[in-house]
Amino acid sequence: MAQRSNCILAFLSALTTFISIIILGFAIVGSATCLEFLTTPSIVLGSLLFIISIIGLVGACRSVTWLIGLYIVTVCFIIIILFSFAIFTYRVSLKGAGQDLPGKAYKEYRLGTYSKWLEKRVEDGKTWNGLKKCYVVQKNVCPLYARRYWYDTAEKFYTRYLDSLQSGCCKPSNDCGFTYVKPTFWKKEATNSTNPDCFTWDNQRNTLCVNCNSCKAGVVDALKFISRGFAMLITGSCVVLSIVVGVAFFAFAKSMRDANVQRFPN
Repeated sequence: MAQRSNCILAFLSALTTFISIIILGFAIVGSATCLEFLTTPSIVLGSLLFIISIIGLVGACRSVTWLIGLYIVTVCFIIIILFSFAIFTYRVSLKGAGQDLPGKAYKEYRLGTYSKWLEKRVEDGKTWNGLKKCYVVQKNVCPLYARRYWYDTAEKFYTRYLDSLQSGCCKPSNDCGFTYVKPTFWKKEATNSTNPDCFTWDNQRNTLCVNCNSCKAGVVDALKFISRGFAMLITGSCVVLSIVVGVAFFAFAKSMRDANVQRFPN
């Protein structure tokens, strides 16, 4: 029976090793998709889980009781950290949304409505330059947007759905009252708006509103949904790990009872 319990523990350790590889894989994907602020914690947690899983695997295969105990306790600790991280990530993804505009199908995006933690990511100049380059410039958001809607009349353009990046970075704010000519060309009118984006907007295709606060808000909106997906992934990992550690604990307890029976038979 002790041998069977050790086999179960070995299987569960191999399973948590696989989960740790998934978390490390997410860290690599995050680094490649402008999610550097999620990369470091993913690497730390994934590496810790990988190491402790190997320890649990060795303990189960070699029947080293203290290694198995260390594995179970540490995985419980990792579950608590992951669950806390998931709650935090989910909470920062709750606040903020695009604002409806009368007579227009698209929405506009503004800072001040989203999580302060997410907004700080774009308020830092160095971080914003990286996010802007990765999310807007390298993905050719505005050139593709211009190509798709170039022949639209104003009436047709106002019926278009625009995502947060297109709306925030590729056209001026509705507050400015500019006259539509083309998707990336708007006739500037005298405005009493206090929105600083009205003065930042430029019809040059390499400028547009990429440096506007609305563009930053658009990126934050995109990050919000990515963060929510990450929170769901972490929550799923916590559920699986909780089941694993529960089964591992009972298998460990069974192994200890069997060992005691063999050592101290009636």
